[in-house]
Amino acid sequence: WRYIALINLPGRAYENAMVPVCSAAYGQRDLLKMREGFLYTAKWVLIFSAVFAVVLFVFSEPLISILTYEDSMRELRPQFVWTLQISTLLIPFSALMGIGSSMLQALKKSKVSMYYYFFWGFVKLGMYAVAAYVYHSFEYIIYCMVIVHVFGGLCLMYLAHSEYNKISAIVSNEGS
Repeated sequence: WRYIALINLPGRAYENAMVPVCSAAYGQRDLLKMREGFLYTAKWVLIFSAVFAVVLFVFSEPLISILTYEDSMRELRPQFVWTLQISTLLIPFSALMGIGSSMLQALKKSKVSMYYYFFWGFVKLGMYAVAAYVYHSFEYIIYCMVIVHVFGGLCLMYLAHSEYNKISAIVSNEGS
């Protein structure tokens, strides 16, 4: 999991930098600039995420060997490599969650993001519980981890997009 967190650092930096830029544009009612900031951030974060996910996937064996060099851990190496390789699938969607949450913060809708993360946590916990206690499968837990991040990324981006559209409609009505 440490490698995944490390890969997400550039994305987190862009997401955090997006909030004041988009908030300032929102304060000036310049939704075009806000959209540009959002798209710029999304583009670079997804590029970083995709490239680093591929690199992490390709080099998962040597990266895991660093963590499993002891004889007692050597037999777990294939399972750790598989876990890291499957986990790379969630990297872009984890980035989408951050982008969507940052956009909601810029739109002064941080409560939407907060409530969503609360809901998402329960969904994640429920899926992990089903995988662990119903199916008794480590692999299902990892698959659930990827599925819940895909779900989370797509949902937060949808929420950010719909809130942006609502505010855009309000601003365009004010201008008429």
